[in-house]
Amino acid sequence: TIRLNNNVANAVGSADLRIIGDSVRPGLVGQAQIHRGSAFIQDREFQFERGNLAFNDPWTWDPDLDFDLSTTIESRDQRYDINYLVMGPFSDWRTATRTDPALPQSDVNALLWFGVTMDDLEEMGDLASAVGQGVADLIISDLLLSTQMGDLGNELPRLIDRMELMTGV
Repeated sequence: TIRLNNNVANAVGSADLRIIGDSVRPGLVGQAQIHRGSAFIQDREFQFERGNLAFNDPWTWDPDLDFDLSTTIESRDQRYDINYLVMGPFSDWRTATRTDPALPQSDVNALLWFGVTMDDLEEMGDLASAVGQGVADLIISDLLLSTQMGDLGNELPRLIDRMELMTGV
């Protein structure tokens, strides 16, 4: 059993991992799964629908990610269910979104950043300032993410303020 309780996530999962090789060349195979919990991304709470890390190649220490996170956002006149998907190898992961009701990506971004769609922002007369703020936020976030992911081993303690790990027989 794995219990995550930190500034990034509060979740319960399990892992079936094997360390192979020797002290000169250690490797890791197996998978870890999140069964239930929530993650906090840019001050928004997402629920784990699916959370899998698969260590398929024992020598790369580069797990394959398969996460499906969901949240609900109430806009001015509509409720949106948003799924945020994270997939691919950790070294080159990518994201995708889907919504119910369906929205273009620009509206999904506006909902996640501001809680309203682009049309709502335009009607309120805040579109220009919102787009400027969104672009600045994206540049800063992208810069921070690329810096943090580039040297993750040294930066992980700074990114996550605590990690509690409980195991059982």
